[in-house]
Amino acid sequence: MANQEQLRTLKKEGVEVWNLWREDNPDVKIDLSDADLSGANLSGSNLSNACFIRANLSGA
Repeated sequence: MANQEQLRTLKKEGVEVWNLWREDNPDVKIDLSDADLSGANLSGSNLSNACFIRANLSGA
């Protein structure tokens, strides 16, 4: 199951805040498994090494 804090930051705070957080936390495992990211604008997001198992990325 997705890390809810990470999911909230990505979806609600936006790309700029997400990428700043990623810069400050490069060793944190990103778990977005089972997340509903349908329609989300992920363009420019640093999602390297993120887990997307069973995530809904349709239209993202």
